[in-house]
Amino acid sequence: MSGAQPESLLEVRFNLLGRTETRFKSWSIDSAYLTSTDGFSFDLYPARREDGQFLELQPCELTVDGASQVLGRIDKTRIGHDGSVVTCEGRDYLSDLVECNCDPNLSFDAKTELADLIHGAASPCGIFEITDFENILMAEIRSGRKIRRKPRKRRKRKLEQSYKPKPGEGIFEFINRPTARNGATIQPGPDRNTLVIDAPDYTQDASYELIRSDDPNAANANNIVSGEAERDYSSFPTYALFVGTFGQQGQQTGGDKKLFKMKELSEAFNSEMGRILQRAIAPDRNEVFKSDAGFKALLYRLLFFRDQDARSPEDLESAAKRAIADRLKDTLRYTCTVRGHKDPRTGAVYSVNTIANVNDAICNVHEPLWVAKRTLRYDENQGALCDLELWRPESFQIAEEAK
Repeated sequence: MSGAQPESLLEVRFNLLGRTETRFKSWSIDSAYLTSTDGFSFDLYPARREDGQFLELQPCELTVDGASQVLGRIDKTRIGHDGSVVTCEGRDYLSDLVECNCDPNLSFDAKTELADLIHGAASPCGIFEITDFENILMAEIRSGRKIRRKPRKRRKRKLEQSYKPKPGEGIFEFINRPTARNGATIQPGPDRNTLVIDAPDYTQDASYELIRSDDPNAANANNIVSGEAERDYSSFPTYALFVGTFGQQGQQTGGDKKLFKMKELSEAFNSEMGRILQRAIAPDRNEVFKSDAGFKALLYRLLFFRDQDARSPEDLESAAKRAIADRLKDTLRYTCTVRGHKDPRTGAVYSVNTIANVNDAICNVHEPLWVAKRTLRYDENQGALCDLELWRPESFQIAEEAK
């Protein structure tokens, strides 16, 4: 990069100490939608030497351009050389739930609401409010921008089986088990006392435009510094069959089946995937052994799974979507580095669980993608950069969408 370097827009507020730091040599904030905690680090130039001391375990809030990114705690510090720079590393407040073991006396029966289980297990760490995506969209807080989206279907989330912590199980690990079974994730909220039961939002409008043209005359519009697209079909099934057995108190008295035809499923995602599957896979599961598919080297790959823990058709549906998602999301992983921390057109800070319109002529990616991971970073030499990992919307499903 050439020319004037962007200034660091990071502020770190130490509320208990009553001060805000803004002088940094470098910093980074990591966020991944499917990782339990967000991490951060910064090299601080303290105004006074004593300001760089005793920061361990201090709660802090990191904001970028005024938008809150992390409510966290300092885990580790390093001071060396002449003592003018203090390196701090930390994680968001969900790390308190990761490191703290569950009370072994906890027990929840099958009629318990999911929110009540989360509150009961996490309250010793100061969690007093459990909400969902309808009340709080964290992407809006982190991007600093209102996001237009369609209403999503709110689900009733009950345990449908009893839950008790395993010996030595962390609070986050324990509450994540029934949350995943309910087709959702646990995300941080707007304050330290709140957790959000959330699922990816694919209905929202795009917040960013990521552009890399191979036309030298259009290079001025580029904001992608580097990019790479990986398309992995090595474990991709052509058909997926799921079977569940449902009953009362472990009695297998009923059941259900779900058959997914990936060729039909792909048509709802993207024309690129549709073209790939149209040319490569066997046309029909029932006819695969009667047809000449083998002579044409067409692919037949069945994914079969029996979910013995499913207690309802909804349980089976969630398990099926998760199993498919593990394979489907790999059909396109797009990673890139962009200049700055905000989209130059919308002014939104790059954040997870958002949508970006990607037009990368070099990688042949021309479609809206969902932001799964994001790293905001800055140093005095390179300036402000952001690393992104994006997947196809709808290719990772853990919850029912609105009908």
